[in-house]
Amino acid sequence: MARRTISNRSKARAQGHPEEGRRSGIDYSGFALPKTGRAKKPGPAIDYTTGLGCPKGRSRKDERKAEAKGDTQTRKKVRLEVIRLDGNRSRFSGAPLGPLTCHVHEIPSRALGGDPLDPACCIALTPREHPYFTRHYIEAVLTDKRRGTRGPIRFLLTPRGHELLASTDSRRAKQRETFRRIWEGRH
Repeated sequence: MARRTISNRSKARAQGHPEEGRRSGIDYSGFALPKTGRAKKPGPAIDYTTGLGCPKGRSRKDERKAEAKGDTQTRKKVRLEVIRLDGNRSRFSGAPLGPLTCHVHEIPSRALGGDPLDPACCIALTPREHPYFTRHYIEAVLTDKRRGTRGPIRFLLTPRGHELLASTDSRRAKQRETFRRIWEGRH
């Protein structure tokens, strides 16, 4: 038959000693231990004078949505203003533009501190020309550096653009010919 062993805790209880914590040796018999488990989320704030919940204000998500909606409306207005200022034509090639077939390019870019909401720092381009500006084959330079003025713009061929025109790679032939037509077709 298996022999039964009595734990030290059982021996202490049998001898009339108060119950102690297992490892700490602290007597917890006179303390109310806190309940273990997950804490409840705080309930809604209630104004007990009226019995109604207190408004907590708009969430950050709702604020961002409203801000984005206002921003897109402002950008649409700026876009239409840029097209009007450029006479419904591309600033680079002079090709006619429609309101839906127009791309607006910021000079300088937003990354370099350009303001997309300032019509003086934006130009209208055709969808065919705009990728060559964003890929830095062509650079547009404002000749009048004062903010808010809409003066003439110089278009420069960047080293990357020179490299594309001088390229003999057959895989880039179509892109090279399209770019050559765009660059030589400007007014």
